Amino acid sequence: MARTPGVRPLGAAAVVWHENIPQVAHIVNTMSKADPSARGHVRSLIAGTKELVEHPAGLGLGVVGPRAGLYGRAGKAYHVESSYLQLGLEAGLTGLLIYALSWVGTLAALFTDLGLHIGSERGQWARIGLAVLCAQGIAFAFLPNIVSLQIGAIVWCFVGLAMCTAEGAKYLT
Repeated sequence: MARTPGVRPLGAAAVVWHENIPQVAHIVNTMSKADPSARGHVRSLIAGTKELVEHPAGLGLGVVGPRAGLYGRAGKAYHVESSYLQLGLEAGLTGLLIYALSWVGTLAALFTDLGLHIGSERGQWARIGLAVLCAQGIAFAFLPNIVSLQIGAIVWCFVGLAMCTAEGAKYLT
């Protein structure tokens, strides 16, 4: 097993300094469930998952998410702390699967591009696209921000840039 120098000292520093460094304190509080916000997120994920299991066809459009009360129909509005649960509760498991397949297809295309152009500029763009897509995919698991136009535009613009390099752009004009 390879040893990584510095991991133990960093871990020890985090334990000792967790009260003095706000970012480290936040991570420690979240992991130890001492943070009320983290507990609320976990409760929301559990409740949302139970609702999705009970309603695999979804609850319908306009009843889930932060804007459901503004634009949705009258009745109970659901708020979950996961973009994927939000999609699943609105569009059902089928809608969530279709959305997931679009991500899988995009990831597969970027991995293929990376493999074909590993040392070139195009390979660098593929790495950027993969990093952006993976980071946003993880964030969507814990935040209900997929409905934000700005978030979607930024993510898909970066992924589009990664897939349409200068080499590929000549075919678009």
